[in-house]
Amino acid sequence: MHLYGSGNSFSDYIFMLLLTGVIGCTFSKNNIHMNKIYRGFLISICILGYIGLWIFVTWFKVLPAIKFSFTILLFLFFFIIQESNERSEVLLKYRNVVFIIALVSLFFWLLGSILHFLHPSGIVQSVWTDTGDPKVVPSYHGFYFETQELYGVIRNTAIFTEAPMTSLHFSIAMLVEVYVDKKKSLFKIFLFSIAILSSFSTTGIILLIVVLLHQLFTTRTRSKFIQIIRISVLPIFFLVVIFVVRLLLQAKLETSSGSIRTDDFIVGTKAWLLHPIWGNGYMNYDTIKQFMASWRNYNTGFSNSITMVLAYGGIYLALLYVFPIIFNFKNIKKEGYLPFLLGVVYLFTFTIIPFEYLTMMLIIFFSTYSSKTTSSSMIRN
Repeated sequence: MHLYGSGNSFSDYIFMLLLTGVIGCTFSKNNIHMNKIYRGFLISICILGYIGLWIFVTWFKVLPAIKFSFTILLFLFFFIIQESNERSEVLLKYRNVVFIIALVSLFFWLLGSILHFLHPSGIVQSVWTDTGDPKVVPSYHGFYFETQELYGVIRNTAIFTEAPMTSLHFSIAMLVEVYVDKKKSLFKIFLFSIAILSSFSTTGIILLIVVLLHQLFTTRTRSKFIQIIRISVLPIFFLVVIFVVRLLLQAKLETSSGSIRTDDFIVGTKAWLLHPIWGNGYMNYDTIKQFMASWRNYNTGFSNSITMVLAYGGIYLALLYVFPIIFNFKNIKKEGYLPFLLGVVYLFTFTIIPFEYLTMMLIIFFSTYSSKTTSSSMIRN
C-alpha cells in the first residue's frame, strides 16, 4: 500500500484503519509510561514541523504531501510508545501475513500456472502496464493473479501487480525471519526462498544468495568438522557467488528492463539537480519524466527509490530517511540488525518503494529501536 495520492478510496480507508489502530493501541495499553507519550508527541511535533517546512517551500500536491507526513507521525508515535520487543512483534506479524501470501501463491503458481492442474476462475482488468492501457489478467478466486511472464513462463506475482513488488515483500519477510525472529524456522526460510525464486526477480535472487551465504558462514556451530568444511569451501563458494551474480546482472542489463533501470538512475539524478536542496515537490513526476529519452516512450515508469526521494524532496527530505538511522546505528549494530538494515537498503535502492507504508514502518523501526537495557534506562531517567 502506498501514499501516492489522496483520491484513492482504498488507500484512504487503510489510512483511517491505521489511525484507528494507533489510537486504540494507545488507550488500551496499561503499561505505557507517560514519559514515552510525552516523548512521542514531542518528536512527532518536531517531525511535523520539519516536513511542513518542505511542503511549504515546494508547494506541490499539498494534500497528498500532508497525508504522507501524518502517516509518518502515526507510525512514529506508535513505535515510540512501544517496548523494544513489541516493536519487533509488528515486523513478525507482517512476516506472518506475507508467509500466508507466499504459501497460497506457490500453491496456485505450481498447480495452476506451471502444471495447469488448476485453471483461472475469472479475469480482472489491470492498468499496471508499460503503456497504461488495461490488460486482461487471469485470476484464481481472487487469491492469485497471473500478471506477468518471463520467456514464456508465468512469474509468481501473488496478489501484487508485478513480480519485483512480490519479490520485495517475500525478501523483506525473509530478512525478518532470518535476522529479527529469535526462533528461526527453516521451513519458513525455505518457503520464502522458493517464493523469491518463483518471481524470477534478479533483485530478489541476488539478495537471497547473499543472505543464505551469510547464514552459512556466520551461524555458530561447535562442530570442528563443519568449521573446517566452511574454511575449505569458502573460496569456492565466493567465486561461484561472484559468477552467478555477474551472470544475473549481465542477463538483466542486456534486456530492455535492465537498460531502463540503469537510465532511471541517470534520469532521477538530473531531476534532483534541478533543485538539489528542497527537491521538486511531492509526486512531481513530470520533472523526472521530462528527462526520459524517446527510446523508452513505451515504458515511462520508474524503478528506484533513492533518486525519486532526492528528485521530490532533495537533500532536505533525504536526511529524514538517513539521519535518524545513523543516529540510532549503535543500537542497530548491538542487536545484530545490521545485515537486516543492509538488506533493506539494497531493496530500497533497486525497487520503487519511496513512500510506502512498509518503507515508513521499516525506517521508523530502525530509527527508534533500542535494546531492553537502554529502553529501561531511559524510562527510569
